[in-house]
Amino acid sequence: LAFFDLVIGNPPFSYAEKHIQLARERGRWVAFLLRLSMLGSQRRASTLWSQPGLYSVRPLARRPAFIRPGKPLRSDNSEYGIFLWQHGYQGVAQLLPPLDVPLASRRHVG
Repeated sequence: LAFFDLVIGNPPFSYAEKHIQLARERGRWVAFLLRLSMLGSQRRASTLWSQPGLYSVRPLARRPAFIRPGKPLRSDNSEYGIFLWQHGYQGVAQLLPPLDVPLASRRHVG
């Protein structure tokens, strides 16, 4: 398998754990845009979050808007954050201050 310096993704929520596992097997750093609700659940506490490597979580102050072909650009009702893993990291994950980046445009082009 190839090994990459950085893997970036925004997987569908229902497949996020599988994407995270695969990316962590193949990348030194992994950065994913995920719903903050990924932090919850008893099952993930004993699987995904029981493994070392999560370096930081940075919530987004504004909800991202997603492109859906043929439909207007809109956000959903979930809070999101950027989750960052480092291969070999054994420390405690940092909760960073929210990132407040203005949306460039809410107008869908195309």
